Amino acid sequence: MNEKKLIRELAKLPEARMPNDFSQKIMSRIAKEEKSALQKIVPMFYPALAAGLALVVCLAVFNFKARVDRDDSAIFFEKGVALISQDKFEASLPFFEKAASLDSDNAETFFFLGVNHGRLGHFQEEQAAYLSAIELNPDHLKAHYFLGHSYMSQEKWGKAASEYDNVLKIDPGFENAFFNKGLALKKSGRTKEAVTAWKNYLDVKKTGVWALRAVAHLNAHGDFSYRPFRMGKQKIIMGPFRKDKPEPAISLPDESLRRLGKSLKASTDMDLFVMVYMKKNPETARLKALRIKNKLLEHYPEIRPDRIKISWFGQEDNVSAGYASFSLEQSIRFLGVKSDILEKGVNS
Repeated sequence: MNEKKLIRELAKLPEARMPNDFSQKIMSRIAKEEKSALQKIVPMFYPALAAGLALVVCLAVFNFKARVDRDDSAIFFEKGVALISQDKFEASLPFFEKAASLDSDNAETFFFLGVNHGRLGHFQEEQAAYLSAIELNPDHLKAHYFLGHSYMSQEKWGKAASEYDNVLKIDPGFENAFFNKGLALKKSGRTKEAVTAWKNYLDVKKTGVWALRAVAHLNAHGDFSYRPFRMGKQKIIMGPFRKDKPEPAISLPDESLRRLGKSLKASTDMDLFVMVYMKKNPETARLKALRIKNKLLEHYPEIRPDRIKISWFGQEDNVSAGYASFSLEQSIRFLGVKSDILEKGVNS
C-alpha cells in the first residue's frame, strides 16, 4: 500500500475516541488467535502461552500514551489498533509500519508491529519487530514474552526458553513464563531443568487447569513434590512434599494443609480420607496420619473429628503417572468423598 492510499484509508476511519472496553475487545481477538496457532505445537498440553494476554495487551494499548499534539505516528498507531480489533490484520499492518517509520524510537510501536506480523504468520518479521522493541527497551516484558511464543511456534526451543528467562529477570513472579519455560526445556531435552521450571510455577500457582498440567508433567517425570488429589468433583494440589532431616517421615507445609482444611470445611457433606505409606515403618506412618488429622482439626475446629478418617501402611505406595509406574517408599494420599456416596458403598 503506497502512502497516498494509506492516507485515503486513514481518512475513512472514524475519529471517535476509543470506548472504555476497547482494549478488552482487542485482547479477546488476539488471545483467540494466539491459542489457535499454538495448539498446533502441543495439542495435548496446550501451554498457557496465551494465558495472561489480557493484562499484557490491555496495558500495551494504553501504555502508548496519546500525545497532546496528536502527531502522525500516534494517529497511525491507533488506527492500526482499531483494525486489529476487527481481525483486519492485513489492513492494520501498513498503519503499524507507517507508525514505526514515523517514530522509530518507540518500543511499543514495534511490539504491536510484531503482534500484527504474528497474526499473519510472518514469523521472521514478527521476531525482528520484537527484537527492535527490545533493542529500544531491554526491559520490555511483553516483547520478550511474545518473542518466546514466536520461537515456540517455530520449534526454536532453546531460544524460547532464553526469552522466558528474560521475562523472569524482569518480573520474577511472572508465573506463566515458568510454565512455558518448562515446555520449551522439555522439548529441547533438558528434562531436569524443565522439572525445576514447573516446580517454580507451582510455588506461585496451585490452582487452575495449567497448575494441574504442571503437576502432571512433574509426576510423569518421577517428581512427586506436588500431587493432585480428588475432593469430591474437584481436584486440589498438595505440596510441596518434602523430607527434612531429622524428621523421619515425609511432611507438608502448613499452608497446604490449611487449603485442604478449607476445602473440607466448605463441603460439610464430605469426609476426608488420609492415607500414609511408610515402607517397613507402619508405626511412623500411623503417627504421621494422626499428626495430619490433629493439625487439620487445630486449624478448623468446626470440622467434626469423625469426618477425617486415617489409615496407615508399612509398605510402598504404587502410583501411575503418564505412561509410567512408580513405587514411593514414603507417601501421603488424600481423598474427599461425599457422605451419600459412602453410605451407598456400605449398603450395596
